[in-house]
Amino acid sequence: MIIPGLCSITFRKLSVEEVIALSLEAGLGSIEWGGDVHVPHGDIETARLVGEKTRAAGLQIDSYGSYYRAGPLKEGKENPSFEDVLATAKALGAKRIRIWAGWISREKADKELVEPFLADVRRCAELAETEGLSIAYEYHRNTFTNTDVNAQLLAKEIQNPNVEFYWQPHHHYSMEENLAGIEALKDRISNIHVFHWLPLPEEKNDRRLLEEGKDRWLKYLSPFAGRKQDCYAFLEFCRHDEVDNFRRDAKLLKEIIALLT
Repeated sequence: MIIPGLCSITFRKLSVEEVIALSLEAGLGSIEWGGDVHVPHGDIETARLVGEKTRAAGLQIDSYGSYYRAGPLKEGKENPSFEDVLATAKALGAKRIRIWAGWISREKADKELVEPFLADVRRCAELAETEGLSIAYEYHRNTFTNTDVNAQLLAKEIQNPNVEFYWQPHHHYSMEENLAGIEALKDRISNIHVFHWLPLPEEKNDRRLLEEGKDRWLKYLSPFAGRKQDCYAFLEFCRHDEVDNFRRDAKLLKEIIALLT
């Protein structure tokens, strides 16, 4: 079953109550709360209160969108402790934690960086598992999961089923390339970040309305429609960060899901 939801980072300037109200108005079923603004890493009391408010509104909390980056700390960068992230996710009532796969792309990483990164992935997965949670890596540039091929390599290196993946389209790939990436890891893809961007030079993107990519998203979500385990399709970002555009995206996402049901 595909459940439509919202990543709270889409509207960082809105309060928790406003994000909940907007999600309800749009007819969504879940919120992924971000660890940067709405549910800060290590703020256990806020996490508990946000979890209570979300569930009281009838919305699910599948995942906690953290900003923990696995592996050695990059010089000059801050990183929350995974133990704090895990405690926050547990207080929030999340089932899984989204974390980032390091600080640089796999192609730029030498052996001295890869081995401690993989060790940290295993450590985080084991810690999460002891609390009944899983971890999931987002496909993102400048990380070890910057490409489908590298995400597949990480999946082979870490066989623990408690290590999952968040798929999102690479808009500098063709639709066929993106679909091949989904097929390769669909059994370990737990959630999806939904948005439609058009590619610009230098790996930049132009945010568009989701309705412009309806045909693509029908194909992208199709492999998850018949799965036994739930898949959460989280809207992330919208054109010009405008609420009305989010409403249009949410309406379209629900229409796509209905067509696949």
